Amino acid sequence: MAAPRCWQSCRGGLAGLGLLATRASEVRCEEPGSAGASARPKGVLLVTKEPIRSSRGLLLSLHAAGLRHAVEARRSRAGSSCLHDRRIHEFVEDVLNAAGRSLLPEEAFIYRCVDVLGEGPQEIRQAAERISFAAGDAELVAAVPAAFEDLAPVADQLSEALGLPLMSNDPHTSHLRVDKFHMQQAVERHCSAGVRQVLAATVDEAAERVRESGLAYPVVVKPVNSGASDGLFFCRDDAELAVAVRHNIGMVGVFDQPKDVVTIQEYLEGEQFVVNTVSLSGCHSVQDMWLAEKVVEGTEIFYGHQLLVPDISEHGDVVCFAFQVLDAVGLQGGAAHLELVRTSRGVRLIEINPRTAGHSPRATQFVGGQDQYSSLGLAIMEPDRFVKE
Repeated sequence: MAAPRCWQSCRGGLAGLGLLATRASEVRCEEPGSAGASARPKGVLLVTKEPIRSSRGLLLSLHAAGLRHAVEARRSRAGSSCLHDRRIHEFVEDVLNAAGRSLLPEEAFIYRCVDVLGEGPQEIRQAAERISFAAGDAELVAAVPAAFEDLAPVADQLSEALGLPLMSNDPHTSHLRVDKFHMQQAVERHCSAGVRQVLAATVDEAAERVRESGLAYPVVVKPVNSGASDGLFFCRDDAELAVAVRHNIGMVGVFDQPKDVVTIQEYLEGEQFVVNTVSLSGCHSVQDMWLAEKVVEGTEIFYGHQLLVPDISEHGDVVCFAFQVLDAVGLQGGAAHLELVRTSRGVRLIEINPRTAGHSPRATQFVGGQDQYSSLGLAIMEPDRFVKE
């Protein structure tokens, strides 16, 4: 049987954990642009929805890479969230400034916070104006979402509104990176390797569409817009399918979004991998790869121990497919956390999350001292070096 197009189109080295490959459609990576040419100090926009707890590790890594300016764009329902946390931001500055406020101004770390009150065009435009003012003399070069995938569309919109040169992704394709149905469609269009799936909003519709599509049990049911295994079900028959749909439809997911529809997907049998990446201008770098344990108990799927893959060159098909997924969903820049399965038909996608892994980096000491946080810092502060390495 011929190799799938995803594998045939893969180019670039598979020479270990520093692996960097070009986009499948190009001979070489695009140049990262002229962001490094400005004499203004660089700054980064951290997109969050809570006080800096989810961003502190990333913030420390960016500081270690030489960053001295950051603006937090906090999605909030009220316009005073940042004001209430002013002491926290002053504390951040003092912690990162080893000598407190006695440092020279050009060496001191400056941290500001701006409330983002919505995701509509007007709210984004108003937030962008406040962010530009808060940045002061610093040149914001990238918008980085905290460890929640629902923040990625906000980061995409703010990046476009501010004209940030690095880590920018088209906000018109944000849904491909966060919607669990649309991301599979994007992969199918890109390299004919999406999973078989249907959408349903009721129990009757779910059973009917499974029958009409020819999907065979077992299947996996999940909301299209949630995370952290919320609403994830393993179903062996119509009865379990009905329970899964009822459990989801009409409820609110972990991102406070209503669950109006579920995707019903074929169950992927095989070795499961977790792949963490950083991308810049369409160049993708694998930071670490893990073999994941998956346990099915009743209708629940649990993820157990993960073992670090010491040499990813032995899993070139997984690496290549990860890059194909990144291209398929339009992730040109930033971090990603992918869950993949090597099936009898080739590697397939469970889901991609356009953010850093949902835990502190675990593999730093095993992968040459680099992890997603430090690689993001390198891509932002030294984009030419990131591409070359």
